[in-house]
Amino acid sequence: MEVLKFDPKLSSKNFKDIIVRAVEILKRGGVLVYPTDTCYGLGTKANSDKAISYLKRFKGRGETKPFSVIVPSLKWIFKRIDNLNKERKEFVLEHLPGPYTFIVKIKPKYCKEIKFVLKDQKLGFRYPDNRFCQLLAEKLGFPFTTTSANISGGSPAYSLSEFKNYLKYRPKSLWPDLFIDVGELNRTKPSKIIDLSVYPFRVLRD
Repeated sequence: MEVLKFDPKLSSKNFKDIIVRAVEILKRGGVLVYPTDTCYGLGTKANSDKAISYLKRFKGRGETKPFSVIVPSLKWIFKRIDNLNKERKEFVLEHLPGPYTFIVKIKPKYCKEIKFVLKDQKLGFRYPDNRFCQLLAEKLGFPFTTTSANISGGSPAYSLSEFKNYLKYRPKSLWPDLFIDVGELNRTKPSKIIDLSVYPFRVLRD
């Protein structure tokens, strides 16, 4: 597993190089661990069936439980949400970027492109308040998965050393390709999950 370090608080000279490397890995169906506005996340391009299957094996996660994604822009996701009204659009705009995951129903004509992360035509999406995540999604131009960097049932990883503890339980063939290390993250709880596909909306995780 390759490890690349940078300090997000500084104007890091290698920031752009790390973005380029991360995009390269995602485009070829690889997997990376990256910082978010909550904990470290596991990411792979949302249309890579092979890589998403890898994530499920790494995490020990049920086959029927889909992964949420980070979207390249709010414009990208608004275009694809089925029956998006003004009230719900404004609600999303009030909360993003930020530590929220919204569950939405996708228009049928857009389901095929992200079918591996959908369940019953529904998608969980994030647009974090994190410069790295935003730029990575923008440069990729396509959603990538966002799930806590841990084994299912374990605590989210907030540092490289915490994530390495999980690697002890997995063969090297399942290790991610790249860990983007920005040091220890603030111990913020995972994103709040709100289901906007139903009316009234439901809070699934507070």
